[in-house]
Amino acid sequence: MIETPGIGAQAIARAEIRRNDFLLVIGAGLIGRSVMQFALLSGARIAVADVSESRLQFCREKPGVRPTFVSVSKNAAILHNLGDGERPASVIDATGKPRSRSDGFNFADQGGRIVFVGLFRAT
Repeated sequence: MIETPGIGAQAIARAEIRRNDFLLVIGAGLIGRSVMQFALLSGARIAVADVSESRLQFCREKPGVRPTFVSVSKNAAILHNLGDGERPASVIDATGKPRSRSDGFNFADQGGRIVFVGLFRAT
């Protein structure tokens, strides 16, 4: 019961999230949702990406989470608009998927932070 919130808290600490930072959370499963909870507590502006429409719908209903979208790689322009013209100061990947991990580098602002949480198997 404590592990998932602990992962979320640690991800926010490692990303050095501050009030009004624009944060992209990739992956809206249990760990991604935990990351979002702690990001909201820190006062960050949050956008979420996931491939599951049902997970995104859950996020859309959460106060403080910006509009969400499916498949980050196809929606860079949407991400730019969600950040009011900014790129995310931080990207937290909670998917554990190698492709998602590599895509995350395309979305963080110059000098931004990228944090990976979760496990993945090398292919």
